[in-house]
Amino acid sequence: MNTTLRSIILALTTLAVCYAADAVITSPKNIKTDVAPLTKDRLRCADTLYKMIEIPSTLENSPSITVPRGDRAKPGIAYTFTIDVPSTVYLFVMMKNNANLPSEWKRTPLTAKWTTDGGKTIFSDAVYAQDLPAGTVAVPEHQGFSDASYAIPHLCVVVTK
Repeated sequence: MNTTLRSIILALTTLAVCYAADAVITSPKNIKTDVAPLTKDRLRCADTLYKMIEIPSTLENSPSITVPRGDRAKPGIAYTFTIDVPSTVYLFVMMKNNANLPSEWKRTPLTAKWTTDGGKTIFSDAVYAQDLPAGTVAVPEHQGFSDASYAIPHLCVVVTK
């Protein structure tokens, strides 16, 4: 990816829109989101300093979207966003008990890791995928619960077909 295109992508993330090839991710207007290329220092949630430290190389620099952490006493929130072309959407799911995902999301062999404290504590995500047409993407809530809290919401990565 050339420097000019990278600069354009970074500038557009402030508008909550991310371009990749011919794909456009548009975030919902009712919640704060973070739309940015997936990188090793990418925020795992839109309102925290949780940072990705290991990501699948095949998804690196692909457009991604995440939402705020939310209330730990409630499931990780469900949300929607739109894509303008058919794509494979990858769902990063915190490995914390049963997320209760709809059966359309298929687990892949991919995983990712993130930290909340500069690397002292490491958390893992399983990566699920679903091929979707252009339109609204419905991201399910994360119902996994243990240690007096629910899991964080899912991060999504979009790869055009």
